[in-house]
Amino acid sequence: MTTADLVDDFDPTDPRVVQDPYPVYAAMRAKCPVGHGSRFGGFHVLSRFADVYEAAHNPEVFSSAQGVTVPDFGNPMTAIPLEIDPPEHTRWRHLTQAWFSPAAAQALEPDIRAIVTRQIDAFADRGHADLATELAVPVPPIVIARMLGFPEEDWQYYRRLSEMMLEAAANEDSQVNAEQALQLFSYLFEALEDELLGITFLVAVAGHETTVGAIGALLLRLAEHPEVRAAIEARPELAFSAIEESMRLEPPIQYFSRTVTRDTEIGGVRLAAGAKVLLSWASANRDADAFSDPDDFVFDRPNNRHLSFGAGPHRCLGAHLARLELEVVLEEMLRRIPPWRVVGPVVMGGGINRLVRSLPVEW
Repeated sequence: MTTADLVDDFDPTDPRVVQDPYPVYAAMRAKCPVGHGSRFGGFHVLSRFADVYEAAHNPEVFSSAQGVTVPDFGNPMTAIPLEIDPPEHTRWRHLTQAWFSPAAAQALEPDIRAIVTRQIDAFADRGHADLATELAVPVPPIVIARMLGFPEEDWQYYRRLSEMMLEAAANEDSQVNAEQALQLFSYLFEALEDELLGITFLVAVAGHETTVGAIGALLLRLAEHPEVRAAIEARPELAFSAIEESMRLEPPIQYFSRTVTRDTEIGGVRLAAGAKVLLSWASANRDADAFSDPDDFVFDRPNNRHLSFGAGPHRCLGAHLARLELEVVLEEMLRRIPPWRVVGPVVMGGGINRLVRSLPVEW
C-alpha cells in the first residue's frame, strides 16, 4: 500500500502512519482535504487548518457527546467534560477550570521539579539513557498521581492499563478493552463516585498520555537540533517558543473525533448526519496556509497558533500543567545533562496518541 492508498483509505493505526503520518496528511491536504477511512465503522478526516478550526468551534454540528475517539477507547462512563456538549459542557468546564488554572499548575511546580530531578539523578552520571522510558514516560503519570492524591507508586499500574486500552481499541478487541477499562474504573472507584469518576478517568489517562508524548518529542527534537539548545542557553526566553514549536510539529494527540448532528458540507464533500469525523490537529498544524515553512522546526516561530491543545470549547483543560512539565524537564535537562545525541533506533508508538517509546541517547 502506498501513501496514495492511505490517503484514499486512511487508517491511523497502520504502522507506517504510526511511524510517520505527516506525508499522508500532506497528500491528503493536497488531494482531498476531506479524507476517508473504512476501519472502525468508517469516518471522514478534516485535514486543513481552516476546516479543523471551524469544526472544533461548532459543537452544534460537530458533537462530542457520542465519543471523541476513533477507534473507540471503550470508556465505561462518559469522560466529563470531554464527551459532553454545551450547555452542559459549559457548566462542567467552569466547575473544573480552577483545578487546571495557571495558579493551580504553578502550585505543583516544586513537586514537578522534584520528580524530574529524581528521574534525572538516576542516569545523570551514567553518560547514556533511554530518555523515553526513563524520563518522558514516568514523569507525567507520577505528577498526576500527586495531583489526584493517589499513591505515587501506583503510576505504573494505571499507565499500563491505559496503554493496554489504547492497544485493544486499535486492534478492535472490545473484550480486552472493556476488561482494562473496568480495572481502571475499579481502582478509581475506591476514592470517587458519580460524575467525579468520569472526570478523574479523563485526568488519569489523558492527563499523562498527552504529556508523555510531548516530553518525548521535545527531547528528540533537541537531540536532532543542537543549535536550538545553544540558542536557548544563550537566551532562556526562547524556551517557551521552542516548546510550542515542538508541540506544533508533533501533537501528542493527533486528532479527536466528532459526530455530525445534521447533514452538512465541507470542501464540497457531503457529511451525513451520524457520520464520524476526525479533526486532525496533526495535519492542521502543518498546513502551509496557516504556517510558513510548516515542516521545519522554527524554534523561535512568532504567533504560533498550533492546535495541539485542540480548539473551541473543548480546548485542553490541562494545557497549563503540560506546559509547566515541559518547561521544568527542559530546564533541568539543560542544567544537568550535556548535549545528547541519538545512538540507537527511535521507536514511535500510538495512533490517536503519538509518543516516543524508545529514545536511546549518549552525552
